[in-house]
Amino acid sequence: MAAVVEAHAPEIAFSLSSVYSYWKEFDLDGRRSKLDEIGLKVASLQEHSTANRKKLADATREFKRSSAAATTAAECSTAAGNLLRQYQDEIDALTRRAKHGESAFLDLYEQLFEAPDPAQALAVALDNETQMSQLTAQAQKVASELAEYKAESKAIKNQDLTIRKQEEAIRELSAALQAKDEELSDARKQAAAEADAAVLQRMQAREDELSEMLAGAQSSLEAMQRLYAAAQNQLFELQSTREEAAAGRQEEVELAAAELEAVQARLMSLEAEKGSLKGKLEASRSAASAGAAGGQAASSSIEDTLRQELNSQREVASRLRQDLAAARQALHDTAAQWEERCSSLQEQLEQQQQSGEQLQRELHARPTVGQLQELQQQVRALQAIGYGSVEELQPFSPQAGNAAAAAGQTAAAAAADAKGMAGPATAAAGGGLMNLEGLLLAKSRKLEHEVTMAKLAMAEASQELAAAREQVAELQEQQQQQSDLISRLEDDLLAVRQGTAGTAAAAAAPGTAAAAAATGLVGAAGSGSLPAPLASADDDANSSSDSHMLRVLVGQRDRLKQRVGELELQLAATRGELQTSQHELSAARADNVALVERLRYVGGYRQQAAAARSSAAATGAAGGDVEAGGGDVVGKYSALYDEAIDPFKEFQGQQREQKRRQMSVADKAMYSVGSLVYQSGAARLLTFAYLVVLHLLVFGSLTHMTHRTSDHIMDHHELLLQNRHDLTSMMHHDGTALPGGSSAAAAAAGSQSPGHL
Repeated sequence: MAAVVEAHAPEIAFSLSSVYSYWKEFDLDGRRSKLDEIGLKVASLQEHSTANRKKLADATREFKRSSAAATTAAECSTAAGNLLRQYQDEIDALTRRAKHGESAFLDLYEQLFEAPDPAQALAVALDNETQMSQLTAQAQKVASELAEYKAESKAIKNQDLTIRKQEEAIRELSAALQAKDEELSDARKQAAAEADAAVLQRMQAREDELSEMLAGAQSSLEAMQRLYAAAQNQLFELQSTREEAAAGRQEEVELAAAELEAVQARLMSLEAEKGSLKGKLEASRSAASAGAAGGQAASSSIEDTLRQELNSQREVASRLRQDLAAARQALHDTAAQWEERCSSLQEQLEQQQQSGEQLQRELHARPTVGQLQELQQQVRALQAIGYGSVEELQPFSPQAGNAAAAAGQTAAAAAADAKGMAGPATAAAGGGLMNLEGLLLAKSRKLEHEVTMAKLAMAEASQELAAAREQVAELQEQQQQQSDLISRLEDDLLAVRQGTAGTAAAAAAPGTAAAAAATGLVGAAGSGSLPAPLASADDDANSSSDSHMLRVLVGQRDRLKQRVGELELQLAATRGELQTSQHELSAARADNVALVERLRYVGGYRQQAAAARSSAAATGAAGGDVEAGGGDVVGKYSALYDEAIDPFKEFQGQQREQKRRQMSVADKAMYSVGSLVYQSGAARLLTFAYLVVLHLLVFGSLTHMTHRTSDHIMDHHELLLQNRHDLTSMMHHDGTALPGGSSAAAAAAGSQSPGHL
């Protein structure tokens, strides 16, 4: 394409210059006023011709009526002469109009005959403009890349200088660090000796304190035992006293019960005697109706005596009952008091036993002299290597107070753990090189084990993350389906509500078979004799069915909304779990990178210590480690660590951030939108769907407008042909056309067509 353009470059330049010179001389803007005047004159002539044609049509109709009503030939000839003059005037006007149009067309044709075709020149100019814009964009891109390369070269030069300065600073710092390491090793040795002495003193003081606490605990235990024995003796005495009091009260209760039974027996005998006496008295009264006064006095005195004796016996029985109830209540209160006292003494005894057992456990948990010596050796070793002492050992503190036992137990456990990891090499005094190597190997194994566990945790977190993402996608799809279903149901509900009246009208139509089957009253409806009760019943049935359907749809909508709410809650919970998993994954990754850094430190120290032992032992120690974590994990996180400390990557990131800050607001907005669309699959899908729908809409609109315009043009053309045919038929039907009538009709049709077009 470029070669073709270069070959035809002179021709293209000549055509462009000729087109430009001609159209400049033509002065289209200056001629517009003249062309407008010509157009206005043509329009006025067309309007005048239309008005004349109407007048001719009226005159022709008038001539027909007058000729039909005329009686003489003179009148007909006069009317025909007037009509012919009018037609002749119209023909002359049409001739002038045609001459004016021809002259205007010939003038314009003479001016445009030698005009060059501007289409090719415009196409070439458009291609040149497109190429020019492309070349301009390429030039700007090349200029920006050149500026970037210059900036990068300048930055690289500055970095070379900076690297040299930093290398010199590193050498100086290495020398200073070596001197500091020597000073630190001397200080550590001195501090280790001082710490050993201080720890030994603290241990001795602690041992004395523990001995005193043991003696005090033993004495308190003996006192508790004596108190326990005394409490048991007192309990036995209280129990015996309680049993004796209970036996005495039981005997009193039995005596009172026996006396009460005797009193009740006496009362029953007196009641029987009273009954017999009453029988006798009634018999004596019935025998002697007028009974003697002496007999009545005797019987009344006997009755009074018996009543007094009965009342006294009742009082004695009530008093005995009260005494019995009071004795029982006192016995119950005494038993409750003794039970409460026994339970309180039992609780005190259990508390004393628990405190004694706790003191014994604390005594057993405290470290022995051998454990103390081993702990001192581990403290020396850890202080000598200066690494991991805080994680592996909890130091003793004289200010521990009541927490001394727990601290001693923790220290003993840590010492046992360190002893188990270090192996038999820690038993020797001073530890030496093998003690340090054993500790470093143990620490390396532990770190590798932690790396392996972190890898497993990260794999589980990745699986959980993938499962959570799948669940989120499923929930989103379900939510979309539920939303679509709800929208469809709401649309159906709205359609049912709006179509209730139409459905009722359709059901009432006499010509519908469904309505006839539903109501069975087509004949009655067609004749207008539908009963009012049947019509009301039909309306009630329709309204009840509609209301029932509405209730069903509303119930479904409520259930779907409730389900959507539950799914949204599950989606929120899943998103929270997803964020938590992502945070845990990032934290695990950071921890693994930190562990790799520490492994490198331990590996460097191991390489320094490997000079004092054989390579076979080093290989065996490394190969015998089952929990080594695998080279893949270490290599992966080593790469992450190298990327984290890569200065060139950081410099590139700074350069990208600087370029982004230098962007304009529109560029930043486009960059943000592009990043969002690129990073999100949903955003990419939405953008693609939007572009497809937009293009389909544009193409559909263009197709519709094209077909509509073509149909409109065809209809208009048919209308013009029909008008021409009507005019021609009218002229032939009137029979008044002269030899120039056909040309006049054609001219009239020609004058009408531009106006419509």
